[in-house]
Amino acid sequence: MKSVRGYYDYIAEKAVKNSEFSIINNNQSLYQRFNYLLSLYKIEYNKYLKNKDKTKITTKKSKYGEITSYTNLGIKYKYKANWIAISCIEAFYSWTEHLFIHLAVVAHQLSDGENISNLIDNEWKIKFKAAIKDDSKEANKFYNELLLVRQQLRNFVAHGSFGKDGNAFNFHSKTGAIPVLMNHKRQKNRFSLHGSLTFKEEDVISLIEDFIAFLRKGALAPAMYYTQNCGLPAILTMASNGMYENAVIDMKSIMEFSEYLIRQFDDSANMDW
Repeated sequence: MKSVRGYYDYIAEKAVKNSEFSIINNNQSLYQRFNYLLSLYKIEYNKYLKNKDKTKITTKKSKYGEITSYTNLGIKYKYKANWIAISCIEAFYSWTEHLFIHLAVVAHQLSDGENISNLIDNEWKIKFKAAIKDDSKEANKFYNELLLVRQQLRNFVAHGSFGKDGNAFNFHSKTGAIPVLMNHKRQKNRFSLHGSLTFKEEDVISLIEDFIAFLRKGALAPAMYYTQNCGLPAILTMASNGMYENAVIDMKSIMEFSEYLIRQFDDSANMDW
């Protein structure tokens, strides 16, 4: 096996250069992880909504007299919802990083192996543009706002909650500690992330759900069905020979094509030739 390793490396490299390979589809499992975290978030957020106006009053006796404390019952659920939302958002970007590659191949017939390899290594925003070529106001709004979330929230958490622009820095002065990232230096951010993990998670989750609905309608619906519902691989030779282009014309065509391909895979697995 060791002696033929170089030969197999040569064959693999040649296949990439000739665009004769398929891309494994992990979209279903990645989406299931996101969906699971989304359901957990909604449970905790609903608990917060039910308890946010409730207050627990506790009275304790001490040598100084009675001490009364007031606790908002919704706070603990608010924190849990926030933490789960962060994980849910992370899972969303992980899924879409993978999804956009498949959509670029199936929906837009990207068939050059080296270009795809470069795209896989590229940034999320480049993958978005490769998968979603819609230049409508709706598509651009999703791009801008999801990119904002990624830059100001997702990347903030990914870098140990320090961010990249002095978010975690305070400089010393005679008036006390002053944040390096002042208000006038911040971009407009409707999600309210200000150097901490506090943000309007309900707005971000709503944005993500609207974006997923956007992907499942219109021009991308056939490619989403093939990629997400059927879990089929993206096959570059089918992108280059026009099979995908013909299949994604409408839902009827993609469903028939997907059924045909699934049957081909089943026959091959069963050695039923």
